[in-house]
Amino acid sequence: MLIDRQGNAVTELAVADLMQSGELKRHIRRALRIYESRRNIIAEEVKALMGESVSFDLPSGGLALWLKINLPLDMQRLQSDASRQGVKVLLGSFAADGQAIQALRLGYGSLEPEEIKLGIQRLARAMEQQATR
Repeated sequence: MLIDRQGNAVTELAVADLMQSGELKRHIRRALRIYESRRNIIAEEVKALMGESVSFDLPSGGLALWLKINLPLDMQRLQSDASRQGVKVLLGSFAADGQAIQALRLGYGSLEPEEIKLGIQRLARAMEQQATR
């Protein structure tokens, strides 16, 4: 294993300048406002379109919403239905006290507001397909 014990002086000076000028702090504040706005948008869309069929706690930080599905859905079928709607669902095992729960992690950090809204609309449509079959 190689370890570089010497830093890059140019990069270190650039970062120091950003910190001293306050630009780094301003950037962090802007980013936090953007992520908070995106979090609020996804929460509003989920509540409006999925209602009582799902539940979640509004995260105080992070870039994802953990969504518990309160319906008896076939998660494999939800994955394929969502894919046909243009939404990629990655299935994983989520467990609480050894009991598997139906849940999804909805990442919103890299999405624009319209992409968030469209994604939730499509996911809701995919969930409705099972409820109506």
